[in-house]
Order: sequence, then C-alpha cells, then structure tokens
Amino acid sequence: MVLGAPTACTAPPPAPTSSPTTAPRETSVAPTTARPTGSAGPTSSAGPTAASGRSSARVSLATPGYDAPGSLVPAVATVDEPTERTVTFTLEVPHGAGTCDGPTWRHPGGVSQSCWIALPRTPGATTIRATADLTDHTGTLRTAPATRTIRAKGVPTEPVDAARRDAIRSCGNTTDRVWLTFDDYFLSEKRMRAMLATLAEKKVRGRFFAMGSWAKKTRR
Repeated sequence: MVLGAPTACTAPPPAPTSSPTTAPRETSVAPTTARPTGSAGPTSSAGPTAASGRSSARVSLATPGYDAPGSLVPAVATVDEPTERTVTFTLEVPHGAGTCDGPTWRHPGGVSQSCWIALPRTPGATTIRATADLTDHTGTLRTAPATRTIRAKGVPTEPVDAARRDAIRSCGNTTDRVWLTFDDYFLSEKRMRAMLATLAEKKVRGRFFAMGSWAKKTRR
C-alpha cells in the first residue's frame, strides 16, 4: 500500500456492525526509537538504553515485498517473547531510520508494534535492520538483528508527514470503530466467497476495492 494519496478514502465505507480488534497496517532521516510497551516507563524519544546483555528473543519484521519509490511503507515489528519487560524497537535503513510510533500490542506470541519506513525515491532494493531492547529494573537486553528487504519500483510518489499518514491510514475515521477494507486482487471467486462467509459468520462488514486483472476479468 502506497501512502502517497488517500485513494480508498474518498468515499468512506459504512460503519461495521461490530468492532473487530484493531490490526496494524513519518518520514525520518534521523535515528528514532519506538514507543516503549508495558504499563511502566515513559515514552522515549532518545536513543535506546545501552544494552547490558544479549536477549535470546528473536525479532521479525513484516512488510510489503515492494512499493513505489519515495513511499511511506507500513511495517510490523515483533519480538517473539511474551515478556513483561519494556520493549523498544529500532529500525535502521541505509538512508536513515524507520519510525516506530504506532500502536503496540501484546499477544501470546510476544510483543508487536506498528512502524514506518520511507523508501528512497530511486528504484532498487532497500534492506531494513530491526532490533529490540528489552528493559526492566535489572537492565537492558538487546536482541540479535533481523533483516528484511523491500524493493522500490514503479512510479515515484511524494512522501507524507505523520499527520497526513494517520489521516490516510484511518480513512478519516474519527470514531473508535474499525472500518475493514480489502483493496487487492483475488486469485479466485472461491477464495472471495470464503472471505465473505467468514465476515458473515463473525457479523462484520467489509468493503472491497477490487483491482488489477481480477477486477477486469470479473467486471459486470
């Protein structure tokens, strides 16, 4: 998803009949750190605390495989340890740093946070390096780094600031309800109907923005 223009937000979808759990979907050239998780500890805008040891927990980073040059790409950083420590994610890219200031949530598999990466305006591959610092009263443990590569290709887009990013991400929704949208192509009508059946079973509304070859093939 290219965060360069609010394409799917011009006609806001209707409010869903239920409120499913929110799931994650600024451009910076200076190193930044994540908002720490947990009930204790203030939000940090400085660099991570010097690590006193190495954590055995592993970090992973989920991102799109590619996006337009210059675009702001969403990412989800996860540490695979269901720890009560404060977790601080740091993303590094060759031309600067990523920004982890999105929602943070704990789950049985660990701790995750929404992050953002600005791709360079020239086509090519960008490798992101992700680490996490786990801190409590005994000190800070740092994980081994994980890497992820995103390819910038296609028509360059202009970057957006944090306020514009959040407006696009929420489609202008100022309520605490979730608007569930699907803006992709689908491999088969069978898969589409399976998704619709799941939404109906959970009593959740979804709006579909069909695109690509699937939209062309099934256009009525």
